[in-house]
Amino acid sequence: MAFVQLQVKSTYTLLESTTKITDLVTAAKARGYQSLALTDKNVVYGLVDFYKAAKAADIKPLLGITIEVGGLIQTDERFPLILLAKNLTGYQNILKISTKIMTQSELVPFEAVQSLLQQLVVITPSQDGELVRLLLQNDATAAQTYIERLKAVVDADSLYLGISAKQAASRQRVPLGQLSQQTAVPLVALGDVRYLEPEDAFAVQVPQHIKAGTRVNLQTPQAPGGYFLEDVQRQRPPLKRYNWQKPSLIRKKLRLNVRWIYRSNGPSSPI
Repeated sequence: MAFVQLQVKSTYTLLESTTKITDLVTAAKARGYQSLALTDKNVVYGLVDFYKAAKAADIKPLLGITIEVGGLIQTDERFPLILLAKNLTGYQNILKISTKIMTQSELVPFEAVQSLLQQLVVITPSQDGELVRLLLQNDATAAQTYIERLKAVVDADSLYLGISAKQAASRQRVPLGQLSQQTAVPLVALGDVRYLEPEDAFAVQVPQHIKAGTRVNLQTPQAPGGYFLEDVQRQRPPLKRYNWQKPSLIRKKLRLNVRWIYRSNGPSSPI
């Protein structure tokens, strides 16, 4: 089955993506994708337009979100988790989680959202998550504790460890493979789409400098970025040594009939 991008941001993720929904779907269709997720950070504003555009292009839309909540181990910091709705209940839970996060200025603890993780596929990010930090700190005990706590509140067979073929994620690939074997939590090949073309990287870096309050060095030649939407045929296995799930197999679990939640004015949000 064809590769599926399960981690995709759009312009609704403020200052982190230059990708418009319509351009995303058009590019995905041209590059051979049959399914595609949208997982903007903490918000669901793009899901209506994404659904409409994907259905018009005969691409299966996977409705998701990347949430930032307090850690399970390092509770005083924010860490991302990727959530994908399996059905109507899962979709409604995504809306509720987004509302909890967006209506609070303080850090939202993981415990505040854990009861809403039912009917969701939960994926740990391959680069920036709490699990990766624990592994890079060589804290195998804390990493296993993290997984066990997450397994306790996620539906059976719905938790995956994201693993990436990108160079930036190379250090954690082997530890992730080992942890997957030890905990019986499967790996899933995880892309990371933040813009459409390699040359779009600079346009994303500029707002990130603005956000951080740092200067942009215009004298240094800008290298092409690696977080673009590659052709589906160019995707490669992240780690041949360990078993990993194809994202297309996760797609089968996402049986969300969007018509249940779609109205003439689109899905409604508690916000």
